[in-house]
Amino acid sequence: MSGYGFTDHMYTRGGRLTAADMVDLQRAITYWSEKDPYETYAENTAARKRVRQLLEQNPQNFEEHGAMVLPPDRPALGNLHEIKIPALVVVGEYDHPDVHAHSGVFETGIPGAERVIINKSGHLVQMEQPQEFNTRVRTSLQGVSFFKLLQTSGADKAIEEYHRRRAADPEAVLFTEVSLNGTAYEYMQNGDIDGTLALFRLNIEAYPQSANVYDSYGEALLAKGDTASAISNYKKSLELNPDNANAVQILKRLGDR
Repeated sequence: MSGYGFTDHMYTRGGRLTAADMVDLQRAITYWSEKDPYETYAENTAARKRVRQLLEQNPQNFEEHGAMVLPPDRPALGNLHEIKIPALVVVGEYDHPDVHAHSGVFETGIPGAERVIINKSGHLVQMEQPQEFNTRVRTSLQGVSFFKLLQTSGADKAIEEYHRRRAADPEAVLFTEVSLNGTAYEYMQNGDIDGTLALFRLNIEAYPQSANVYDSYGEALLAKGDTASAISNYKKSLELNPDNANAVQILKRLGDR
């Protein structure tokens, strides 16, 4: 991301990448396909083999193109808030620390952005974990109309859209548990407790085996003043996750344990 920059560690790959690796084509191919710990996860041998194949077939990728790159009129850093469309930030678990830093800035700077970390992958997520990558992207794309309705028309219209889409396609996934939970908490912070409750109920409908959504719903019910229903949902959360210390603490405070 322009305006944020990279560390020396990124450019040298922690001292692993040498000048000799970059001036010799075969050494460069070997480095990027076999030695770099960030480009691909070490155990993804099929992906590494594919990287070598692609690099051997496209040696022009090692040619110097720096002169063709023009700097932006203004850096992205500090202006990310201008992006008004849904943003999905995908990064591999073993990608370089600088990439993780950049992805965190994207997530923080773009309103409503969702960041996901794909396990057992490096920089080439789409090649290393294609099924997980495709699922994440598909979910994000399917949810565009849902979150647009949330933003423009409120919770009730968005929930109607969810039920309409699910009736047409029972496999449709319009949001992740985390993304809807985060949105519901934004409603709570803005004082819309009824909208908050509606979104948490929808999350429970979509993810009935998640202890966290019952815990969150219990919190909103307490804010509403419905202690009895809150206790019931905290108990359900504990049933699904007996290690939920937050639920235990709250139930004790409410005199139910």
